Amino acid sequence: MPTVEAVANSVLAALDADFNIDLVVQWINERYAQLASRYRMRHLRRDGEIVVPARIAGFSIPVTGSTQVATTDFDTIAAILAVDSLAGWFLRTSTVWYEIERVEFDGASQPTIVLKSPFTEADSDGEEMGVTIVKRYYDLPTGTRWIGDFVYSRRHIRLTVRPMTELDSLTPSRVPTESGPYVLADAGISPTTGAKRVELYPYATQDELLSFKFWASPEPL
Repeated sequence: MPTVEAVANSVLAALDADFNIDLVVQWINERYAQLASRYRMRHLRRDGEIVVPARIAGFSIPVTGSTQVATTDFDTIAAILAVDSLAGWFLRTSTVWYEIERVEFDGASQPTIVLKSPFTEADSDGEEMGVTIVKRYYDLPTGTRWIGDFVYSRRHIRLTVRPMTELDSLTPSRVPTESGPYVLADAGISPTTGAKRVELYPYATQDELLSFKFWASPEPL
C-alpha cells in the first residue's frame, strides 16, 4: 500500500508543481478527516465495552446543609471502598442529584463524601436520610466520533437512543427504578477528561456489561 508521502509525490508530479511536500501531506490529511466526519467508514469502526457498576443504596446517613456527607455504617463503608473512585458519581437523598467531588477518610477510615455543590434540601441538618449513589455518565474511548448500537449483554437487549432533552422531559428527576440500563443519551463532552460521554438509564442494581460499536476519528496518515 502506498504511503501518504508517495501519494503526495505523485500529486506533485502530476501537477508538475514545486510545493513543499509537507503542505501536500497536510492537505491530504485534512481532506481525509473531512470525509471521515461525513461518512461512517468501515475501517474506522471499533468494538467497545462498558462495565456499568451497581448503584449503592439501601442505607441512611446523617446529612448536613453543607458539602459534606459522613457515614459510619459498616455496609456503606464497604460499598464505598469497593469503588476505585466516587468522583463524578452522583448522590441523591429525596429529590436532587448532587455530583460527588471526592471521598475523604479520617484515621478510622470513616468516609466523608464531599459534594461539588452545597446540600440544599430543607430540614436536613443532621437528619438521617436514605441515600442512593450512582454513576450517571460514562466516558467513551478517546477519539470517538460516532456511536453505534449499545447492547445490554446479560439480557441481549439493544438500548434505545434518546436525545438528552427527551430523556429530561420523560424523567427529569431520574428516579431510581428497576435495574437497567435500557436508554442511552448523548451527554456531550466530559468537563474533566474532554472525552465524549453518554448517560445510561435506569441505573443498574448489579454490575452489568454493555458492548457497543463506535467509529473513531482518523489518525494522521
